[in-house]
Amino acid sequence: MRYITLIAALLMIFSCKTNKEVSQDMSANEDEVIMYLAKGICFGRCPTYQLSIYGNGLASYNGERFTDKLGKYEKQLDKQTFNNLKQAFANSNFDSFERNFTSRLPDLPMVTLGYKVLDTLQLSAGKERRPEAHEALETLMHEIAESDGWTLIEAANVDGMSEGEESQAQIDQSRIVISIDGVVKLPTWFKNMRDSYGVRILERMDDEKKLWLITYDQDMVTGDILLKELRKDKNIGLAEYEASYKNQ
Repeated sequence: MRYITLIAALLMIFSCKTNKEVSQDMSANEDEVIMYLAKGICFGRCPTYQLSIYGNGLASYNGERFTDKLGKYEKQLDKQTFNNLKQAFANSNFDSFERNFTSRLPDLPMVTLGYKVLDTLQLSAGKERRPEAHEALETLMHEIAESDGWTLIEAANVDGMSEGEESQAQIDQSRIVISIDGVVKLPTWFKNMRDSYGVRILERMDDEKKLWLITYDQDMVTGDILLKELRKDKNIGLAEYEASYKNQ
């Protein structure tokens, strides 16, 4: 119910916020992105895509994994949908959103919203700790992403692959980022992992000795199996391929 209320409030065009003008109408060129949504990866089958809305109402969708639209798609938004979306962003006080909302849940997808304020596309990203207005805008954009009427512009190269595998194909599965959050004796833990999986440290990624970049013996274990074992370890707060971690 809270989303219905929020979305209804955001879409009250010129009623309760008549003094709030939609800045894009005056400042944005038609070929500029004025609203943006990116849904990041998670440890499961979360849809991963980017949605860009341009000043002329053109919507551009780039589906990467776990979505029925893999590749680049476009559609022209109808005038009412486009105006309602612009007004929702204008009424959201986007400037008040933090640029990055902190999170301690690595298994959730990162949600990034963008809104063109004057000459800059401002971005605001987070996971579970976001204002309700931020989540309401995500819902509006996601509804557009899931709507009908998209035209395929450039198909993803997925020949011979199942859905989602095209993203993993370019990932170096020998490099894994882990965070050790539990109470553990690091030398003993790493020795056990070395004996079991040939794990070696490549880099310490923070000053608190919690975030590490590791590799392993691929003759002893596959990357996907090692990730599953790491994620079952109560001492491990994060386990992800390095490339996937950097794209979150």
